[in-house]
Amino acid sequence: MKLLDVCTAIFLEVFGWTALVMAPIAILFAHEEDYVSVGGWADDPKAIKVKRVTLPAIFAWYDAPDDRLPGGMYEAEVLGWYQRYGWRVCSVLWMWRNRAFGLAWKFGREARSYSDVPWRFDFENRLLRGMVGWKVYRKGLNSMPLWAVPSISIRLNRGKP
Repeated sequence: MKLLDVCTAIFLEVFGWTALVMAPIAILFAHEEDYVSVGGWADDPKAIKVKRVTLPAIFAWYDAPDDRLPGGMYEAEVLGWYQRYGWRVCSVLWMWRNRAFGLAWKFGREARSYSDVPWRFDFENRLLRGMVGWKVYRKGLNSMPLWAVPSISIRLNRGKP
């Protein structure tokens, strides 16, 4: 089972790189929704009103199912993108950051807690840090259940002597 999970995570990571090309195309076909929502946590006095958009079903693999586009407005960095560049560029940057997350969601399963994963291996050395296995996300901004998806992440270990 672990081998299948690793292969799935690698497939999702490789497929995710298609977002670099597909996200700018997908956003051209986005449909504006009829409502404006709070861009951030509802109780945050700095939260702004944000016009949300939906991608056509053919591009759903590039969307983040746990948040509407432009997503991640509760993060200062993403809110800055929105305020500097507008909803289209912010949405593309969000899809680049969360590459093909909609597809990853299809391989996921419900989780009872952030530690409720079939398995996960974290590693760190002087050069690299990362994980392979399952990673847990909230299925909505303020809702349960949690959702676990196969994942692989390898990054440079910056700041280490």
